[in-house]
Amino acid sequence: MNICASYLTLAGSSYGKPARYSPLERAQAAHAAGIPAIGVSMHEDIDESVLRYVTVPEAEWVELSFPLFTEERYRLAALRNVLGVTRINAGVTLPRVSIAEAAVNLARLAEITAPLGITVAVEPVAFGSHKTIDDIRMVLKASGVSPEHAGLLYDWWQTSYDPENLFAFGEHEPLPPLAEVQLCGFREDDPDTEDPAVTSQDRPLLADCAPSSVRWLRDELRKISPDVPLSYEMPRADWRELPLIDVAELAAKDMSLLS
Repeated sequence: MNICASYLTLAGSSYGKPARYSPLERAQAAHAAGIPAIGVSMHEDIDESVLRYVTVPEAEWVELSFPLFTEERYRLAALRNVLGVTRINAGVTLPRVSIAEAAVNLARLAEITAPLGITVAVEPVAFGSHKTIDDIRMVLKASGVSPEHAGLLYDWWQTSYDPENLFAFGEHEPLPPLAEVQLCGFREDDPDTEDPAVTSQDRPLLADCAPSSVRWLRDELRKISPDVPLSYEMPRADWRELPLIDVAELAAKDMSLLS
């Protein structure tokens, strides 16, 4: 199962902070650990030499709370033309952003990404305005963007904050078109007592979950792969001060549980 290690997994920093390691350093560590693909941030150096070690299918992050900046338009083109990025993750992290506003910004983003061959993967963000799959369904529908160019980013961490989301495959209303599935361990505690903006930066490993949960996840992934891209997103506080090669090896070991 070919899985990309997301930007946050190897960045060595938390969300919103500059990466501790360069894209080339992450690519070299991933290659040494046997990880074939990594994600990058839109706002870091675009270094073609990473392609000697890994592929780069995904990039983070477009905030749908406001229109795309001009600089971001140029960076999207460079990510596609230099690194071969085929999807950009997006979502709403700010409060009080309406469905209509997010949809307009998604439509404007897709006007840029679709001609480049980049798919927009829209994520329900547990600490943002639109935190459920139904919210993203409405944003996608209101945007009018073709499913070929934008779809749901099914993030196991973010969607688990709504119990209707976590086991949605085949059990509720059909999912919107999937652009990406993002993986991590299952939380065992009660989300009502937690701040998702904080706990999302320190996620449980697959190895720390019940074996039956990992088997269930692996079986579900077999149903939807290989057509849907898979990404392993594992921000962990105890990984941020470790040497990068150690983090890459720990991530590769945990990812292997899905094979």
